[in-house]
This record gives sequence, C-alpha cells and structure tokens, in this order.
Amino acid sequence: LPLMVLAGMIAGALCGAIPGLLKAKFNVHEVVSSIMMNWIVLYFTQYTIQNHFKGATEDTSRALGLGNTLKAEWLTKLFGNSNALNLGIFLAIIAAFIVWFILNKTVLGYELKAVGFNRFGAEYAGMPVNRNIVISMMIAGGLAGLAGVAQYMGNSAVLQIGVMPAQGFDGIAVALLGNNSPFGVLLSALFFGVLYVGKGFMNANVKVPPELADTIIATIIYFAATSVVMDKVIKSIKKKREDKKLVTSGERAVEK
Repeated sequence: LPLMVLAGMIAGALCGAIPGLLKAKFNVHEVVSSIMMNWIVLYFTQYTIQNHFKGATEDTSRALGLGNTLKAEWLTKLFGNSNALNLGIFLAIIAAFIVWFILNKTVLGYELKAVGFNRFGAEYAGMPVNRNIVISMMIAGGLAGLAGVAQYMGNSAVLQIGVMPAQGFDGIAVALLGNNSPFGVLLSALFFGVLYVGKGFMNANVKVPPELADTIIATIIYFAATSVVMDKVIKSIKKKREDKKLVTSGERAVEK
C-alpha cells in the first residue's frame, strides 16, 4: 500500500512538472497545458494496461487483491455496508494538514504564495520565481496522483479503458468554494462528494432529477467565482456613502 501511494504521488508530481516548466519558461497557461497533459497520461495509461497489465477483458486492468486496497470493513459497516467511504479520507486529511503547514509555516510556502500573488514582485525581492512555479505544479500534481490512487484503490479494483472519473475537472470549482485554503478545500470536497453521491440516491428513491444537484453545484460555483467581484462592489458602495456623508457634514460646517 505505501509503495502504491508513493508511486502515484511521484507519477503525479512528474506530470505536474511539465506544465510547470512550460509556465515558468514560456508563460503557457497552466490550465491549458494541464488539460492537454491529461490526454497524454490517459493514452499512456491505456497503452500500459493493454500491453503490460491486461486483466480478464480487453478493456480492464488486473484486479487488485483485497489486502491491497483502501477499503476497510469497519468503514463499510459504519455507513450501512456502503463503499462510499474508504481509508482515502484519512490520506486527504493528512495531505491537507501537510499543505497547510508548508504554506503557512515554511519559507518555501511563503515564497510560493508570494509568487502566486505577484511573480514580478517576488522576482524583485530575489525569490527564485521559475523554481517555485515548477515546485507548486509538482505539489499539485502529487496531490492529484494521491487522489487518483484513492479513487483506484478505494472505489474500484480495476482500471477500465475509456471510463475515467470526472472528479478531477471539479478541482477548480472545489478550490474556489474552499477559498484556496487547504482545510476549506477539504470541506468543499466533502460537500461536493455528498452532492454527487446523494443525487444518485435521491433519483433512485424519491425520483428527484439528478440535474437538480448539478444546478445547485453550478449555482454555488457561480457565486463562489463572483464573490471577489461582489466584495469589491460592496466596498465601492460603502466608500461612496462615506464620501457623501463627509461632503454633507463639510457643507453643514461651512454654513454654520
């Protein structure tokens, strides 16, 4: 188990390093290069499965042994014999704490935040901007690899070609809702997970359309993305009111 987790994180970090290098050297947008990298990794994975780890059928990998997964019997029983939760939740909590510690308690974390806020200001202060961009993307890739390990080892025992979970594309929305805070992201990810799992049960049990949950998610993302704009608008309105009060009080003082 530890070897699989470590291998997944290293593979993810290496994949994240490539968009990081493109961003640092050529200013290629990291979202675009990361999405393109997804397809490279996808087809490489398919090639590896078909030629080296083929399972019982042409489009599946070899199955993991029961002792080599993140599934735990006590967690399954705790949630009514459901496989919705596995030991990956503890990996996520540990990862969130480590990221919080790096960002808030280390020099590296200070430099990463400084480069993120203003790369030119960080460069003027003597920080290695390009190195920190690559490191930040490697950390992101390592966390993505950890999430992939948790998905594969916790929710499934095989990889099926052409059938990949879409949760990775929700990362930006989860980060927005979590306000880019490690523990905020952890809570928003749990919230998204509840919505995704719940919409299937609601549709099966009480015939609530699953599109309702998607609409709620889209609305949350919209308000989370526009929260900064709304904050600026509110501050601007308050400033105008304060300026108007100052002008009115000044006119009254002149009249007296």
